Amino acid sequence: KRLFAMLESIAVSPQLRPAMRLQRTDSLWNAAVFSQHSRDAAYVRDAGVQAGLLSACSDAVSQVVRVAHVDMAHVAAMALLACLLSGMANAVWMRFLEKSFPGGTLRAVSLKTLVDYGCCATSFNAFFLVGIPWLTAVFAALASDGLSPAPASLLEHWSVEDWHALMRLQGGTLVA
Repeated sequence: KRLFAMLESIAVSPQLRPAMRLQRTDSLWNAAVFSQHSRDAAYVRDAGVQAGLLSACSDAVSQVVRVAHVDMAHVAAMALLACLLSGMANAVWMRFLEKSFPGGTLRAVSLKTLVDYGCCATSFNAFFLVGIPWLTAVFAALASDGLSPAPASLLEHWSVEDWHALMRLQGGTLVA
């Protein structure tokens, strides 16, 4: 405390000292900052949990309908990426877009849409297309023998045609 007071007296002009003391000691201000931070953290956490659960359930149901068997490694891969990307990262990204381009006017909505499709949506799509097969292999290996495949196997099953299809899909997503 003494060191802080000494530094404060050296660095802060006399006109600013009362305002700094008020900010540092005002319990309502501190409570408001902490409350906003905890609400933001809860929002991001809840978005991640919801996206992960919805993705896991929908993937399991679609597998049962298609092949009458559930590949738990694929379900876990879908849940993890959905939690991290569709839930948590997307919640932060959408809040950033809303703060950057506030409102519901045609101009604001158009800007948010263009920026989202140009940056985040196409990147998330690519992460899913590359990450799901790799994470499925990692989870399957962990479940069977406890060893995960080497990181070099991330793109092992991808051919040039697969990359061309991915780029066409990304371009179609941007145009649509």
